[in-house]
Amino acid sequence: MTATTNNSFNFYFEPWLYLSNSKLTKSEDIAALGIPAGSYDFGGLKAEAKSLTGITRERKTVNFDQVFDTEPVVFCTIASDGNLYPLTVGVRNVTTTGFELYQLFSN
Repeated sequence: MTATTNNSFNFYFEPWLYLSNSKLTKSEDIAALGIPAGSYDFGGLKAEAKSLTGITRERKTVNFDQVFDTEPVVFCTIASDGNLYPLTVGVRNVTTTGFELYQLFSN
């Protein structure tokens, strides 16, 4: 996702280069929530969004900008057009103040 504002965002989806089907041949529907970086309160449900760079296989501590009352659910995705193979991120040790994040290589 790029260019996230209060009203819209850009989302690009391309198949991995190693797949034999290099084109998307039909439209796809996906559910997505795109919000600008910041802290939110959705009727008592706290949320936080941010973008990080430099994530590697080394664990990196990510601190929340706010302290949560209980350990929150953490959703992470990786956005990169510089990889030939699928990548994802691992999340561990979630607390009310932060979590650890690291890159997983899935070849």
